[in-house]
Amino acid sequence: MSNPFPGMNPYLERAAVWHDFHDTFCLILRRALLDRLGDRYDAAYDDHVWIVEPDEVSVRRADVHVTGEGGSSQPAVADDLTACAVIMEPHAEELREAFVEIRDRSDGRVVTVFELLSPTNKRSGANRQDYLAKRSAYLRSDTHLVELDFLRGGPRMPFGGLPECDYYAAVSVAAERPRARLWPLRLRDRLPTIPVPLAGDDPAIELDLQEVLDDALAFGGFDRRMYTGPPEPPLPTDDAAWAASLAPSRG
Repeated sequence: MSNPFPGMNPYLERAAVWHDFHDTFCLILRRALLDRLGDRYDAAYDDHVWIVEPDEVSVRRADVHVTGEGGSSQPAVADDLTACAVIMEPHAEELREAFVEIRDRSDGRVVTVFELLSPTNKRSGANRQDYLAKRSAYLRSDTHLVELDFLRGGPRMPFGGLPECDYYAAVSVAAERPRARLWPLRLRDRLPTIPVPLAGDDPAIELDLQEVLDDALAFGGFDRRMYTGPPEPPLPTDDAAWAASLAPSRG
């Protein structure tokens, strides 16, 4: 199904949809890069592993569920045994989040990294600190960083001079640091076409983020479940009415 919104689709931010969309967006992004990169470069899909503690319910995937294997229908019961107290605690959950790299094929060096932020690395806690440490490592290296925040919820990553916005796309070119190029976006804005930096004197390639997002939405079939409720987090009244007018009927 095509994207009925001119820019970011706020229904994609729903907890039941986001993780699936995140992975699909990265796959479509990789394909778009491969179509534009010359023979010198490759685009690779990889993932980070985050450990989500049991009390961090807000960052868990909404579609994770627990199933059990059936045991004997006639459990043994001994009336003469005394029960003892034990402790049963949920285990930490392993969560994988995709990212995309551009690599130099001659030596495998990572030239540019694309990070699409998720609730896991936006909300306060150990996972945000882990992402900030990884982000700092990128910014101290000669690797270019493209950071995309398509989530209205959660605190923004630290920037000097970040204007108020609903979303943003940022491109940090190694040779231009600490300055970075940033596209602040409102809900109704079309996503920008950004320059993707490459190695040395190779010219940047142009990447239409709106095209990537729309292709990911069409490919993933998210309309089957994304319009079953209002956007998350809730939109202001005017934006909520506007979004509802564009969203397909929930039938």
